[in-house]
Amino acid sequence: VTVYEFYTPSNEWDRIKQVSRGAHFLLYRGHGVYDGSTPPRWVGGFSLKNKFVSSEDIKAELDLAPGAIVMLYGCFTAGNAGFDIGKINQTEADRRVAMYSKPFMDEGYSGYFANWYGDAFQHFIAHLFSGKTLGETYRAYRDFNSSTVKYDRHPDYPQQVMWIDHDDWDSGRAYNYAFVGNPDKTLIDLFGGSNVPDNGNNEVNVSPEVADDLAEEMIRTIYADKADDAIVLLERGANPNFAIKGWTVLSYAVYKNQPTVVAALIARNANVNAVLPDGYTARSLAERLNYARIVQLLENAGAERRPAHRSMQVPELPGPQ
Repeated sequence: VTVYEFYTPSNEWDRIKQVSRGAHFLLYRGHGVYDGSTPPRWVGGFSLKNKFVSSEDIKAELDLAPGAIVMLYGCFTAGNAGFDIGKINQTEADRRVAMYSKPFMDEGYSGYFANWYGDAFQHFIAHLFSGKTLGETYRAYRDFNSSTVKYDRHPDYPQQVMWIDHDDWDSGRAYNYAFVGNPDKTLIDLFGGSNVPDNGNNEVNVSPEVADDLAEEMIRTIYADKADDAIVLLERGANPNFAIKGWTVLSYAVYKNQPTVVAALIARNANVNAVLPDGYTARSLAERLNYARIVQLLENAGAERRPAHRSMQVPELPGPQ
């Protein structure tokens, strides 16, 4: 996989056009573009340091792979702008999403995702590479709500769905999550290739250094009580047996009472009998904390009971890199 990243002030459009030729994904996080009126007469494009890239520029100059997928984070991309939360209705949100996504649909791209949450893209990509369809990927993200989403069709491309979801915040209703495209396609359908043979744990091959970095991030995520995000990091190749001062990823998941993460680590062959510096194993730690569900998971995985010989001391997490 080759990834090119552009951050202001080094985000020249000519260079972006050059390296994105034939790309399967394009991800944009920045300001949304509009005509300056309220409500806007038109929306669409990218805001770069030295250029506003219009929808017309995208159609004429962007040359992604056939069936490419784009992911956008910015005002208007999913409906609302920051300045008009609570001030637009569904009809206006529909109009904006249809307009913002249109140049990508004009070029035959397969999926347009727009979302206001900073971690959304990493989840979308992880779900797509796990074999989910584009529609399943949209519905799998934590902010999706089946009771608030509007299922529709793009007005100019009725063969493509247009789904728009919203959140009701204290400041008002925010239309902030959209998908346009073909919901039934997987990456293999779009770009070819084949499924990786299932070896029972769906291992991802990354370098040991990357695996340890992902595992350290996973521990921080576990400590922040973000179990779903921790599992995504594991799916990306985090080392399931990484430890900080003898405390393994599994022991942190036990300590923070996250059975879904414990189950995922067991499935990735985490060592369930690793002994912590204070004498605990994962199972004896779970028993001391009275986490019955985790005890059962570990017992089923063959974890041994072992008494501690010192009081429990959880090491401090390293600071962010």
